[in-house]
Amino acid sequence: MKTARLASIFCILFAVFVFAGIVGCLPLSRSAAKEPVVLRFSITVDESVCDAVKGQRRPQVAVWLEDTAGEEIRTVCVTGKTAKGNWGGETTRPVSLPYWVSRWNRETGTQGDPSPKQPALDAVTCATPQAELECRITAPRGTRWQYFVEVNQSFDNNEHFPQVDSEGRKDLHSNGQPSIVYTGRITAIPGRTGSAELLGRTEQFEPTTTLNKDLSGITSAAGVLKDITVSCEAQPGLE
Repeated sequence: MKTARLASIFCILFAVFVFAGIVGCLPLSRSAAKEPVVLRFSITVDESVCDAVKGQRRPQVAVWLEDTAGEEIRTVCVTGKTAKGNWGGETTRPVSLPYWVSRWNRETGTQGDPSPKQPALDAVTCATPQAELECRITAPRGTRWQYFVEVNQSFDNNEHFPQVDSEGRKDLHSNGQPSIVYTGRITAIPGRTGSAELLGRTEQFEPTTTLNKDLSGITSAAGVLKDITVSCEAQPGLE
């Protein structure tokens, strides 16, 4: 009888502890699901490729996210000359990063390139990278994104993208090989990593809102960036 009573008490206490554990864990799980995750982009420039072009210039770069439904666009960073339209004097370069510009227009409800009167936000503007570029953005935990990196190195003409083509068209913006775009997918969960693959290119002479998948004429432009990686980390203080 005494043994049965002790067993009954033990069962009751065990049930209480289990219930308390479940109830205690529920808010933690919900809270964890809402914690932002840091997406860190690390990009390495091949300086030897850049040094081979006129003036040993460094590339213009843009990084942005699009949700998998294609409804939300978030610029992570863009180099200053493109972000501010600051090319010196009256010079413009609408072929610098035209694919990003088309996405930025959708993101911000604007039209046309960034300019001194219509600049991109300071928060997403970064310096032209010499050898390394690192930028980051936060996203809700568990959200899925497609990320894009567009890069353009001016003055890198080749036989497929000459200064003057066979039809007599001149490369008025010294574009050379047009900008190329890399992409990859990532889920915002700490510990996840990803690398980008070449997706397509824009056009040499005119800005475009679409990508050309024909990469047969692209040579040194594909070597401007040596490495593109993205990693997900818990936001500091929330580990």
